[in-house]
Amino acid sequence: MIELELSLLGTADIPWLPEIQKLVQKFSVQSHASVTVTSRDWETAWVEMVRSSLYGKSPAVSEIGTTWVADLIGMNTLSPLPASLVRELGGADTFLPQNWESCFVAGDPNMWAVPWVSGARVLYYRRDLLRKARVDPDTAFSTPGAMLETLAQLQQAGVAIPWVTPTAISVNTIHQVTTWVWAAGGDFIADNGRHLLFADDNAIEGMANYFSLGRFMGPNPEDRSFNAASNLFWRGNAAVTMDGTWVYQGQKASASPQVLENLGVALVPGPSFLGGSNLVVWSSALNKLAAVELLKFMIEPEALMTMLHFTGLVPARRDLFHSPEVVGREFGVLFNQAVEIGRSWPTRPFSGMIEDKLHYAFGRIWGDVLASPKRDPREIISSYLVPLKIRLEMAINS
Repeated sequence: MIELELSLLGTADIPWLPEIQKLVQKFSVQSHASVTVTSRDWETAWVEMVRSSLYGKSPAVSEIGTTWVADLIGMNTLSPLPASLVRELGGADTFLPQNWESCFVAGDPNMWAVPWVSGARVLYYRRDLLRKARVDPDTAFSTPGAMLETLAQLQQAGVAIPWVTPTAISVNTIHQVTTWVWAAGGDFIADNGRHLLFADDNAIEGMANYFSLGRFMGPNPEDRSFNAASNLFWRGNAAVTMDGTWVYQGQKASASPQVLENLGVALVPGPSFLGGSNLVVWSSALNKLAAVELLKFMIEPEALMTMLHFTGLVPARRDLFHSPEVVGREFGVLFNQAVEIGRSWPTRPFSGMIEDKLHYAFGRIWGDVLASPKRDPREIISSYLVPLKIRLEMAINS
């Protein structure tokens, strides 16, 4: 019997993994293949995938971040998808455009991944606390400046923690920073993929606007993990946070009733980072034909709607994305709007490596910004990112 491994992303111990194992059992019966479902934590998956691919020990099919495709292609670790599958998928009109584009690299006709699920960042806020501060929710977060004023008014109204976000090293930070960088007219990587823009003036200005929000995070915000920050909001101790469109699905069962009764959702004050994941077949897969069939099974409606149910991530297929079940879920219209107008990380050679290096740098920047609140954050940001830009450009262009 053919043996296949399907690797998914989430946490190191995904609670709904047995349900996915039951789902793929249907594929096993149809194809006479044995499929084992495993998981990797989003925070460490990139490093683990690079390491396993170097030793040729990758799964047959994996869920990967949309930003990782180009780097994995560059390492010769992915198998290009057969032309017959690409034709069967129906082309770009079948999927959300940003997700479709993440499956290709410039100048290469091959398709290396299939769009799977998608999500964007939004703001979650307490409507009752905004009323207390006499803030209009319709304009409260319309621009970075409006959001800054909103948080100041919440603070003046006696809200102890107007804003909460991770300050420890976390992949979540870079996905938030992008909004402020793009809103300021900055960017991260030039179109040619050889020149890095994240240390340019506009990018630094946007980052300074983001990190300056640290003064609204209450006492002792240093080294606050993603889970700690998330819990502060959903347990009722903070007024505003920024997180994925999928997060509500997982939080509504355990969040404070007061939070749920007063929960509002708003678009972020700039282009939202559009993320999600793709499915790939690894070049080390022993039976690529069976692996491709498994990939096809996982983009069928049953599998995608199962993922929506357990994760809150929407299908990257247009027909399902616009279905009544997706649009009609709570906050579904706004969640879908955030995805449709979101902006994705550029698919360039080394883009995954650049993202990885930046997320570590941002964790260290948070430490210095919070330790020295009177220091200009631009100086702190530049002290980390200018040398990082020089090192990365040398590596990219060598």
